[in-house]
Amino acid sequence: MPGMPHEPVRTPDEGSLEGLIAGLEEELAEVRAELRHQQHRARRAEGEVRRSRIRADELQTALQEKQEQFLEMLSRLQVREEQAVRRASELAEQTREAEDARGHAEEAERRLRRLIAEAGRLLGSTLDYHETLESLARLAAPELGDWCIIDVLDEHGRVERVAASGPERAQILARRLVEECEPGGDYGPQRALGGERRPMTRPVDDELLEAVACNPELVGPLRELGLGSALVLPLLAREQLLGTMTLLGGPEREGYGEDEILLAQELARRAAAAVDNSRLYDAALAGNRAKSEFLAVMSHELRTPLSAIIGYSDLLRGGVAGEINEKQEQQLSRIRASADHLLELIEEILTFSQLEAGKAELDSEPLDPAEVTAEVVELVRPLAERKGLELTNRGEATVEIVADARKLRQILLNLIANGIKFTDEGGVNVVLEPVGDRVRWRVTDTGIGIDPENIDEIFTPFWQVEQSRTRRNDGSGLGLTVARGLAQLMGGSLEVESEVGVGTTFTVVLPARTPESEGVQG
Repeated sequence: MPGMPHEPVRTPDEGSLEGLIAGLEEELAEVRAELRHQQHRARRAEGEVRRSRIRADELQTALQEKQEQFLEMLSRLQVREEQAVRRASELAEQTREAEDARGHAEEAERRLRRLIAEAGRLLGSTLDYHETLESLARLAAPELGDWCIIDVLDEHGRVERVAASGPERAQILARRLVEECEPGGDYGPQRALGGERRPMTRPVDDELLEAVACNPELVGPLRELGLGSALVLPLLAREQLLGTMTLLGGPEREGYGEDEILLAQELARRAAAAVDNSRLYDAALAGNRAKSEFLAVMSHELRTPLSAIIGYSDLLRGGVAGEINEKQEQQLSRIRASADHLLELIEEILTFSQLEAGKAELDSEPLDPAEVTAEVVELVRPLAERKGLELTNRGEATVEIVADARKLRQILLNLIANGIKFTDEGGVNVVLEPVGDRVRWRVTDTGIGIDPENIDEIFTPFWQVEQSRTRRNDGSGLGLTVARGLAQLMGGSLEVESEVGVGTTFTVVLPARTPESEGVQG
């Protein structure tokens, strides 16, 4: 066996051939055994090598598969990276677009605010819609189009060209577009809108140019401008078509976006409101003038027969037609009292109509305010005594003023009588005092007071605290309106303070010299 010490070969005769052969055979056997052992080991080693090769092949196969998987994963990662890069680029582009869009939106919003603010300023500056719409056209033309043309329908449905504004170089044409359009011509809202009542975007063609030009001679000059797009907007107020605003863009303008249309609609809405408000105001003024004229005429007409009634009643009471008994005297006194009351109402209505029509005049003269106040207090004292009220006159002005004595008496009479009317217990106190270069009257009562929500209403014509038909106190509802109007006419003021259940104070302040008394000598 390998590694084992060889034992000496024993032979019967070491020198003999047989012994040599036996030793050789024995060594040969050992060599063969060693050879078999080595062959066995070689076979085992070869199996190990074969198995190692198989394992190596398997590992190489697995490695190749892993490599292929890695390469495939790497390829996918590269694809995803490229996709991520593209997505990042798209997001960056979208972000830029969003930033640009936001910038445009903010600029559009600022532009809208500026336009609306400027339009509001223009529309609030005057009630003459012709002037307003001319300014609005000049505002809209550079902002929303090269041209802005505004047509208005009058109350009879006739068209009036109010404004046309265009580029600086075309001002002559703009003036012709207004001046050469006769009212009621075959142009304007109906043709431009095609019967619709909504904003219309349309290309500029000959049909539109003929509607806009209103004069065949102006179609050619308009065509030469190369106008490309148009936006026609109705002017609507209270569901009525009042006209149109037509915006015309040059050849570089492809059309009108949603934001521009909304902005133009807002301007058109405001323009329509300006026209409508102006017309309503004119109608109100006309109605007011008619009312004032009617009241003035009726006051004069009523005063003539009333003067006759007062005159004849005085004659009867004086015994012109014979002696009268006590009962007849009472009846005539009632007639005179009623006639006097009616005369006061007529005078009040007449004064109100004059104030409303701006025809009230001052007849100023030097006067003692304390003397006028005492005169009025004594005049109304019987009214206070009949209700058991105390009427006091305190304070004196030591200055002389120049004013209209008749109108001052009317102011004080209205205020003191009003205090007595709405006071059932306590009384009315009148205080007169100088305040610098002015004179102040304070008329304070202990009556029912005025609810805070009605404070602003008491100076409204024909308004009364007791609105029902069964109210206890009579009157036209013009007394306080006339009193304030007369105070303001004389350059002064009339204010009120009141607390419900406590009472009311009216304060009149007049200058020492009224506005129309500068030339009056004391």
